[in-house]
Amino acid sequence: MSFSPKRRYSAVAVFSEDLERVVLIHKLRPNWQAGKANLPGGKVEAEQDYINANVEDWQGTHEEACDEVYRRCARRELREETGYDGGEWTHLTTIHPIISYSTERIELYVARKLVMAEASLEAGEFLEVFTANPVEAMRWVREGLVTDVKTIIGLFWLEKIQRGEWK
Repeated sequence: MSFSPKRRYSAVAVFSEDLERVVLIHKLRPNWQAGKANLPGGKVEAEQDYINANVEDWQGTHEEACDEVYRRCARRELREETGYDGGEWTHLTTIHPIISYSTERIELYVARKLVMAEASLEAGEFLEVFTANPVEAMRWVREGLVTDVKTIIGLFWLEKIQRGEWK
């Protein structure tokens, strides 16, 4: 089974059980990302995420195997960037941020029932992990402090879930 990692990205929206807190990160470097709050996430690392998903022995469809690779990527990134490990994962949506000229695909997940593990940032990665009230985070969207498309979409999903409009 083959898997093409080009322009593949997974992000994790981490909400508290009561949906009153969301886990965000502030990247401190590179400078163009400094001070911007966003959801944890990162690129699919083909070999690592592919092997971790055990897709060589996968009994399901190719699409299911790819979904597992993205989920494993999101779980790895959550653990590396925040120290949290999610026990319960739900796929929210697939985002194509610039479909007119890019093949990039972002898979957005919700992780709940978190356990604290140990963060292990990559070399040259500098960030702060914090939680925010979703109302405050949406204010940051309006004020331009949150400009990351995956984070904005994740926060809008949370708002819909809180209102009972979406599951």
